Parts: sequence; structure tokens; C-alpha cells
Amino acid sequence: MDSSFTRKEKVNPISFSISHKAKFQFVEKYQVKRLLTPTEKDGKLTLFFEFDGLSLVGKTVVVFESLYYEGVEIAVHADIEDEAQSVNIIDIRTSVKDKDTGTHTATLTHTSTFIDTVSYEGLTPGKSYTVYGKIMMKSTGKVLQQKGIPVTGMTEFVPETPAGTVEVIFVLDTFMVEGEDLVVFEDLFAGSVTDDDLESEVPIASHADLEDKDQTIKIPVIPFTPPHTGVDDHIGFLLTAMLTSGAGVIWILRKRKRRGTADSGEEDFLPPQQ
Repeated sequence: MDSSFTRKEKVNPISFSISHKAKFQFVEKYQVKRLLTPTEKDGKLTLFFEFDGLSLVGKTVVVFESLYYEGVEIAVHADIEDEAQSVNIIDIRTSVKDKDTGTHTATLTHTSTFIDTVSYEGLTPGKSYTVYGKIMMKSTGKVLQQKGIPVTGMTEFVPETPAGTVEVIFVLDTFMVEGEDLVVFEDLFAGSVTDDDLESEVPIASHADLEDKDQTIKIPVIPFTPPHTGVDDHIGFLLTAMLTSGAGVIWILRKRKRRGTADSGEEDFLPPQQ
């Protein structure tokens, strides 16, 4: 997971660094320095920190700034409790299952329900968040649409602890996607959509991996059953009836022939006995 954030400070020769709030220690490898000559008395400087935040998930990092002139520190801003200088390193993981089967294989119904359990770390207790999910078709990499509408789910919540779980519900017609692998993508936003107070349209954490088995639901294929015609069931009866009818016709013709022969005084012609 790559993390980045921006700080804006007054323009002067300056250096920045990041500290772990939990451990109160300086992180040397995340130090960023920049020298410049200001053109005006007051101004702002944008500085980017880019780092691998995987080892910092669930922690809060705080930016410290020091201002130097000719090698002498002339100003410093280093407050471990300053929320304006703090950034929580957030991560989310998801696991989706079919409600009826409790597994990663769905049933074929017109109103299937998928439950995606989203695990989070690094959130601020008491603050509003929104999880927005969408279902992707693995075969195309595109968002699944049914009746022209994307299949999505959304849950708003206020965590009581920095780490926990929340569920996102999806309802769809699985008959329309038989044989497909469906993958759930989730984005986490700071703020509430309902209250129209999202801090940004950019998610603070995402989990989007088409190859993640925990995010995947398999849709079965409808078994093929040949239509019932009755031919197999009654073929024996039909053959028997045909044979019986044929034998009856031969017997009637023979009886008539014998009767005609008796009336004419002639004997029946029979093949000689061997």
C-alpha cells in the first residue's frame, strides 16, 4: 500500500520529518528536505511525502517541521498532539459471501443477497465514514449492470474503536450472470453521503483486486435437462402396439383367405413341411 499526503508551509529553507505518534520516535527514512529562496516575504510551500504505509497500518503519523537559516534552526513546529499535523494510516480488507449458502458460491435466484464484511484499521472513533462497494465482472473487468443500473452497495457508520468490521449488502439477479465470477470492490470515504459532508471524493482507503478469492463469488450454471417428450417412456408400448396390430392384421387377412377358400371349394395353400 503506497501512502502520500501533502503539507503546506511558509516558504523558507525548511526540512520536514514524520514521527510515529504511538512511539514518539523520529522516522529517519521518511525525512524530506527542501531548499529554496523565497521571492516574497510570506507564502506557502507544498511538500509531498511518499512511502510504503503497509508497516504503519493502524498507526498515526505526525509531521514535524524545522526551519533553518545558514545551518541554524530558527523555527520549529513539532507537536505530537496536533491533529492538523496528524495522518492516520488506514487499511481495509473484505470478504464477501452469499447469504443463502454462507460460502463464495451463490445460488441461482432473482433476488440473491451478497454480504461483504469489510475489516478496517486506523479509523478515528466517533467520526463518520462511508463504505461504497460495486460488483465487478471478472471476465470483463467492468462494473456489473442489471437493467442498465450498476450493482452497488453502501454503508455509513461511526466506529467506536479504530479497528473493526462493517457489512455492505448487495442484491442482484444471479440468473442473469450464470457461470460468471463476480468480484466486489470497496472504497472507504471520510464523512457521510447522507449528511452531504464527505471530506473528499477521493477515498481514504480502497480494496480492489480482481484476483482476490475472498472478494469473489462464483455463480453456478443452470443444469441442462432435456424436455420431457414421452417418447422414451412409451417407446416400448408403441412397439408392442405396432407388433400386436400387425399380427392382428395378418390373422384377419388369413382368416378371410381361408373363408374365401372354403367358399370356393379350394384348399388353403400352405408351404410344404420340411
